[in-house]
Amino acid sequence: MDWMKPGLQMKDPEGLTVGFGLESQTTEFLIYHYTMSLSKWRKIRAFTVFSCIVTFTTFLFSYTLRDPSLYFFKYAIRKSDSFFSKGQCGCRQCMTELEDDPWFTERFNLSVHPLMSRRNSLLTDDTYRWWQWLQAEQEPANFSEVVEKLFQVIPDADLYMDAGPERCRTCAVVGNSGNLKGSRYGALIDSNDVII
Repeated sequence: MDWMKPGLQMKDPEGLTVGFGLESQTTEFLIYHYTMSLSKWRKIRAFTVFSCIVTFTTFLFSYTLRDPSLYFFKYAIRKSDSFFSKGQCGCRQCMTELEDDPWFTERFNLSVHPLMSRRNSLLTDDTYRWWQWLQAEQEPANFSEVVEKLFQVIPDADLYMDAGPERCRTCAVVGNSGNLKGSRYGALIDSNDVII
């Protein structure tokens, strides 16, 4: 091994001293490749740290700001679960899966029935005052009399309370906006089970 000559020492990324005793061309070749591998190692380490920071920040903001960027993953997980078991309704997304939308969860009251009947026609004081204000008359109608006349005309039944994994019901909330005139949404609106 007469080609090895003492003299060249380098430190690797872990700090260990490595000695080389090679001729000058071979030494330059090794120094070049050692420097390149050290540079690649530093780039990989920097990229890994950067990726960890971006991932942590994304999860942090998605959780604290309720950003829907992770809803894709929730949807994908829910779809894989529904492959093995049925959901709470037959729709693509059920209103009873409230954890998917924090805004809706805060405002939706499950104890309120979707349609009024004689049994659930009691109003809170605030709602009663609002109902009277809507009439804008000097002598507003008696609410109990209105309810009694109403259920002589329409059925008095607790409808749409029987949700199940095989049923999907939809509704359209239309209002009386002039924006719908000529919009050709009639067939789309009529395709719903309930129109409000």
